[in-house]
Amino acid sequence: MGIKIIKKQDYKTTKWSGGETTELFIFPEDANLSDRNFNYRISSATTTDEESVFSDFSGYDRYIMSLTNDLVLKYEGEDFKLEPFEIFYFDGSKNTISYSEVRDFNLILKKGLQGGLRVESLCEDCTLKTYNLSNAIIPVDGNIKVKYNNEEFTIEKFDTLFIGKNDEIEIVNNSGEYSRIIVVEMEV
Repeated sequence: MGIKIIKKQDYKTTKWSGGETTELFIFPEDANLSDRNFNYRISSATTTDEESVFSDFSGYDRYIMSLTNDLVLKYEGEDFKLEPFEIFYFDGSKNTISYSEVRDFNLILKKGLQGGLRVESLCEDCTLKTYNLSNAIIPVDGNIKVKYNNEEFTIEKFDTLFIGKNDEIEIVNNSGEYSRIIVVEMEV
């Protein structure tokens, strides 16, 4: 697979009952959210209502985190308060309600598939090695530079960089300050 860059201006934004959702990636690429025929979907959504009931994603697992404010959830009757970049994993078929105005980040994956979501803080140059899963990298604090096969690329804030499995990139952080990236792992 090598690498692939998807620019934020190429993302697809649509309305949902609680605000807007922006699809960064769906796999297979010809899949459709409303048909529920995808294996993986990476998205970011705004929640503008004081109370928003999450869509039913039976047959899927979900990861969610806020990029902005505290995210207050009620999941199966239990309350959770998540700070920005704190990740919550849950069954997509279960009753979930948000009581927060936030911009969130989501990974939805079909049950039985491998995948995950994490946040990495970069304070200096580093190497990211992928193994059995492909990775999507999304910088959230600013642009990053990536070296791959002796070429250098700039990945702008909120663009998505895909790295194939069993591959390696060097992330160059020459800003002198720490920068966060979201790393999504998938069987793609």
